[in-house]
Amino acid sequence: MLKIISGKYRNQIIPTAKNIKYRPSTGKLKEAIFSILTSGEFTGNKLFNENPHILDLFAGSGSLAFESLSRGAGFATLIDIDTSSLRIAEEFAKSLNIEDKVNFVNINALNLPQANKAFDLVFIDPPYHKDIVPKVMKLLIKNNWLKDGTIIVIEMAKLDNYVLDENIEILCEKLYGKSKLLVLRYGCHPTT
Repeated sequence: MLKIISGKYRNQIIPTAKNIKYRPSTGKLKEAIFSILTSGEFTGNKLFNENPHILDLFAGSGSLAFESLSRGAGFATLIDIDTSSLRIAEEFAKSLNIEDKVNFVNINALNLPQANKAFDLVFIDPPYHKDIVPKVMKLLIKNNWLKDGTIIVIEMAKLDNYVLDENIEILCEKLYGKSKLLVLRYGCHPTT
């Protein structure tokens, strides 16, 4: 059972599809992610105090986006290829009365178009062992989904690797069971 850990919607159960086609982040891993993000070590303890705009790629139930909204995020965009998961997440947003703070986009994250705006915090939680992270990162950068200082949280299989792009700084890397958690920061470095 997935639930919101902290904030305004604490203990709200996040509904999921009956026949889950995705691997939701474990409660332990989600707690670790938000402990890192709210520690202030990398974000100056202000990330959720400034109404950040969140992008949740491979959103599934939207657990990471809803946790962010509960903690003070201003807006969240959930992207997933699975229509039924997004429909359930949309109903959950309505039940919390926050449908005006959430955008649901039913596309394959490997086909990200040009962005209308850049995001403050991006969650990437793709299927394991598919070599998806490098492709998605290239699209996020190329199509302007990131801005200077964007924090990127990636959950991937412990044995999967991601070679950092030159504009990406690793802030934290931790292992949790079969999962690897990367917290990165994007920085636009001018070419000379």
